[in-house]
Amino acid sequence: MQILKDWSKFLLKHFPKLHPSLVVYLRSTPEIAYERMLSRNRPEEMGISFEYINQLHLLHENWLHLPGQYEEFTGDFNIESEIFEINANLKKESIVTEYEKGLKKIIGE
Repeated sequence: MQILKDWSKFLLKHFPKLHPSLVVYLRSTPEIAYERMLSRNRPEEMGISFEYINQLHLLHENWLHLPGQYEEFTGDFNIESEIFEINANLKKESIVTEYEKGLKKIIGE
């Protein structure tokens, strides 16, 4: 959590007018995110608890869907832009398909 706070403060300090026109949100349940993390079997991820993944999920959900609720973490970086959500609960091939459907929007064409 401290790393996320530090990055947020750094970005807002050095890029005060940073406001994206589009946020791409790969939305999945914490259960699926945790299962996928465990299946990758990366040593650097082994100490991450389900509770931590769940907390990150709740923060992202509230940040993107309840603007202004978590200014402690986001500062002035409230989402005023469009949010493009991809259902990341799907199988990898389907996620790629969903991404490709939105590619023109994502790259700004």
